[in-house]
Amino acid sequence: MNRPPPAHVRKPMRRLLFGSLALLTLAACGGGGFSLNAGSGGISAEAEGEADVPESVTHPGKASFATAADASASAKLDAISSLRTVGYRVSSDFHSDGKVRFAFIPMGAEDAAILSKDIYVSFDVKSNVPFPIEGSAHVVAVHRPSDAKPLQAVFDVDGSGSMSSTDPKRKRIDAALRFAETLGEQDERNEIAVYEFSDEVHKRSDLTTVPEITREQLAQVGSDGSTALHDSMMDSIHYLAENRKDGYQPAILLLTDGMDNASDATPADVIAAAQENDIVVYGVSLGGAPDVPGLKFVGPVQRYAAATDGIYTHVDEADRLVDSFETVALARTHGWVEVEATLEGLGGVFVPFSKMSFDVGVQSGGETANASFSFIVPLKLGG
Repeated sequence: MNRPPPAHVRKPMRRLLFGSLALLTLAACGGGGFSLNAGSGGISAEAEGEADVPESVTHPGKASFATAADASASAKLDAISSLRTVGYRVSSDFHSDGKVRFAFIPMGAEDAAILSKDIYVSFDVKSNVPFPIEGSAHVVAVHRPSDAKPLQAVFDVDGSGSMSSTDPKRKRIDAALRFAETLGEQDERNEIAVYEFSDEVHKRSDLTTVPEITREQLAQVGSDGSTALHDSMMDSIHYLAENRKDGYQPAILLLTDGMDNASDATPADVIAAAQENDIVVYGVSLGGAPDVPGLKFVGPVQRYAAATDGIYTHVDEADRLVDSFETVALARTHGWVEVEATLEGLGGVFVPFSKMSFDVGVQSGGETANASFSFIVPLKLGG
């Protein structure tokens, strides 16, 4: 006679998923995952064709959704010809709330941005851990270009030792210059200063409208020592506050490839000071940070941008920096659209350190442009 298995063996699969050890084991499997079957309280493969079974259950690890039921409203807009991806921002509690924002510039004829909440955005999402996913999305903001105000901007550039490996060709210098040139094409009044941080913070140049000075001082940025990221932000904020001119927008363009390990200031200090002085932060993170458990340095950079209505983007390789910086500058001069996607996983929990991949389609005027991005689910964004 067969005896029933012990109680701990009979626990539902869902309970197992919520244990932290099970979560990490699933992530480490790289998508090998588990199967759902009726015997364990799940749903069998035979249920795939039934109309009352959500598609996300019959195709675990995948979800498709959009900002509207159809694209009829977007069909009345100008036709999209190209798409510039500004960046994405993952919620600090993504593993439980499933929120991520995607920022982009839909370009129409003659490089005019199509700025409308009626634009249709679709998402195809995949996880490398195959459990049921559902999602929804909506346009949360349409950012108009602020062409009335020139910038007083600090380039706050990472000069720590790790930059010698993440940016050996010094693409960050070319990228910062491209940012300045793109802005300068719109308004020659833009003023730029250069700060560098490693063990300490160094002001390389004061605010200037002379491109040659900016280029010369950026060329002096090195790659040695540790990372005083938060202190450099505080110094940049204080400098802009002391030198602010009426009619100008103060801003900081921050580039870093590593976690702060040399500051007295905290991210909370930086955010409070930036908000008090109405300073916008454009943050760019570089390297393999999204693959690092905890995302310790990406967290503060994202938070700086989010708290100041700025822009955040991440690039895996330095060769992409020039294009990324140019896109950030175009977002300021042309405007951009921001969409929030909300995913729901089994029980509302996503597996920390698993990989989420997004294929995005932006439709306007009957035409479609595509983009993609991916990230590692954080346990919690650091800082």
